[in-house]
Amino acid sequence: MAPSAEPYISSYLALSALHRTLRKHSSLPINHALPERPRNLSVERDLFLDGAISTLSASTNYVLDSVLEIKDDMKDVKSQVDRLETRFIRLEGEVNEVKKVVHEVKRETDRRFKGLEGRFANMGAQEPWDDIVPVEYNNQAGDHTVNDGFPRDHPDKVVKLWRLQTPRHRRALVSLLEFYDICGWQSWGYEDRLVPDSDSESDDIGEKNPTLAAAVASHPKMALRALTQRLGVNYERMKERMLKWEVDQRRRVEEMKIEKRKSRGLGRKPAGDSSIMAPAKFRKTDAEITSPEGLPTRLPLKDLVGRSKSVESRLSPVSGTKLDWKVGSSSGEHPVVRDTYYKARSEGSTVPNTEDETEMRGLDRNGSS
Repeated sequence: MAPSAEPYISSYLALSALHRTLRKHSSLPINHALPERPRNLSVERDLFLDGAISTLSASTNYVLDSVLEIKDDMKDVKSQVDRLETRFIRLEGEVNEVKKVVHEVKRETDRRFKGLEGRFANMGAQEPWDDIVPVEYNNQAGDHTVNDGFPRDHPDKVVKLWRLQTPRHRRALVSLLEFYDICGWQSWGYEDRLVPDSDSESDDIGEKNPTLAAAVASHPKMALRALTQRLGVNYERMKERMLKWEVDQRRRVEEMKIEKRKSRGLGRKPAGDSSIMAPAKFRKTDAEITSPEGLPTRLPLKDLVGRSKSVESRLSPVSGTKLDWKVGSSSGEHPVVRDTYYKARSEGSTVPNTEDETEMRGLDRNGSS
């Protein structure tokens, strides 16, 4: 009696499922068939085992091929990922460059708008104490800048801007011209030295300005004009107004000096005015001091004869003069000699370039009120 084949039923079912999977998923054709279930173990067992081993080997090869394909695919994917990462890095750099450019454009736009606002504000500045607004800033200005980027010596008033052309403030003017990157200073005054009527081309007409400081020292007015153009200030209008203001300041200072002299009793006492009194040592009656002709005067006799000078100044009936009597004159005329003492002391007094701005501001405002 042949042995029963029941022990191989499970193996056969597993091999059948594996064979179907291979035929379904394998891209290569399956060249071997599924072994049949053995019915006669003594005869068909070896054939069944051989077919089962072949099916397992084919499945293993399929798995290995699939793994290798997946590995190759993973290499390709990794390579693509690396290229994509490189592109992302390059794209990130380009985006950063674009952001930087946008930031620079925005900052430059803001700077230009601020400059325009400053120029519009400075266009109306003409009075000595009107405000001057800085119009631009320079990130490479250096150590002479404050927190907001403007030089410390930047003028904030018209009168300070006008004084930049004086020798005392020319260093500040050079600093401002450098800060605002003023160009063309090499040719300041060069055109004025040209001689169009000269017949010789070798005439020495001078060289151009070697440095900005030399150009400012030689042509301070042209330097100030170039600065006012950058600030938006009307130079001609400022010049006209400041010249009038300087004349007015000189006049007021002279008036103040006259008032001080009168308050010390050095001026003429108006008729009927008892508010201004001479010092006690000068106060004498007309009866005590008389001229040789018997005319009343406040000058002692030694000052009237021989043109001798008294130790102390004496007052005459005419303010600011001394009478020099000519003894023995038959014509009866008495020449008048001007007293140049106080006149000499009052000459040479200038006001506009004084540094006491508080006093000048008070003079200007008191006069206008």
